Amino acid sequence: MGNFIEFIFYESNAFFNKVKNYFNFIKILFLISMIFILENRKNRTAICSLSKNKYFCRKLINMRKAFMLLFALASLAVYSQISIPESSEKGIIITQTNQTIHYKKLSYTKGKVTYINSQNGEEEFLYDNSVKGIQEEGKTVVGTKPAENLTEAVKNQETPNFTSKKDIKNYLIQKKDPQYMKGRTLNNIGTGLVVGGAACFVIGGLSNVSKANDNNLKNGDSKGSPIPLIIGFIGAGAGVVFKLVGHSQMKDAMNNYSTADIKKFKPDYYVLNDRNGVGLMMKF
Repeated sequence: MGNFIEFIFYESNAFFNKVKNYFNFIKILFLISMIFILENRKNRTAICSLSKNKYFCRKLINMRKAFMLLFALASLAVYSQISIPESSEKGIIITQTNQTIHYKKLSYTKGKVTYINSQNGEEEFLYDNSVKGIQEEGKTVVGTKPAENLTEAVKNQETPNFTSKKDIKNYLIQKKDPQYMKGRTLNNIGTGLVVGGAACFVIGGLSNVSKANDNNLKNGDSKGSPIPLIIGFIGAGAGVVFKLVGHSQMKDAMNNYSTADIKKFKPDYYVLNDRNGVGLMMKF
């Protein structure tokens, strides 16, 4: 019983020591924050009197202007890294994480880049320090990185997230997706066989009817041949099979594209720096 009480006492003492350390840490953060936030020196001195280490606190007060100047220079360096056009009709934005965004009607005011995302038609925005470069359509690349690096980033862009079947189809054709292109080829072959088989069937039927009505027939015997009809029927049947297989492969390719990003969570992080302060934005 005595060992149990001793164990409880020891654990409680350790717990309260941790709480005390956390409290002291929070108090130090609070004091430092107040020193930088308060404009009146008397108020800062009054806050500093609450601290046990008054020497360290006074040093922080004296270095306040130096720290603020350092933060200002850092912010200025961030803003001066890239020159963003005030307006642009169409182009590509390359972010600091090498993400590419196709935009329309871009505008840049007060450190904020607002644009319409060409892929989903929605209005979005970024802060300028999250932008590595801007490639306007028909113009040179705007940014601090070499043009070839930005071009490489554009080439290695992520797969755009289209939703309509027409856009997905055009994208797969443009990228020459192997599965979709194979299905498309089979579908085209099937179309040709169906058209050719139907034409052969019709021509053979008309030929047989014409020969049946020929006045030169004797004893009612027909000189028509069933071969064109058989060829046409087989060709059209094979064409239908090719079209079904091709259509199935194209549909599978489109479904694979639509479900490629399901259950994938790829957040992008951006450092925000404006008049309200410095923060972190997560976009997903």
